[in-house]
Parts: sequence; C-alpha cells; structure tokens
Amino acid sequence: MKNTSKRNEGFVVKIVVIVIALVFVKYYFDIDIVEWYNSPSGQKYVGWIWTMIKDFYNFVDTYVRNKFFS
Repeated sequence: MKNTSKRNEGFVVKIVVIVIALVFVKYYFDIDIVEWYNSPSGQKYVGWIWTMIKDFYNFVDTYVRNKFFS
C-alpha cells in the first residue's frame, strides 16, 4: 500500500471546504453563485480572467510546440 503524505491530501480537503462554503453562502445568505455567474455582471467580472487564462495557455502551447517539436 502506498503511503500518502499530508501534502497530497490537502488538495481534496480544499475542494471539499470550497464546496461547503458555497453551500453555506447559498443557504444562509441566499446568494446564488451560479445565477451570479450567468448574469451579465458576473460574465463581465469573470470574462477577462478566463480570457487571460486562455491567452496564457495559448502562449505556453505555442512556445512549447516551437521549442521542442520543430
């Protein structure tokens, strides 16, 4: 059996804590995260972040393909 360290177990715990926090916010404060995300203001706020992530991915992808596969 493979031994796991505390470092490897922390990722799952963080995801569970985030999910519990979202449920808590929805239940106690009546704030719907999905509704906010789908609204125009949510798309305006999250859209530029998503664009930056895609641009960074395309930059790294192009760099790696030109550096190692040409």
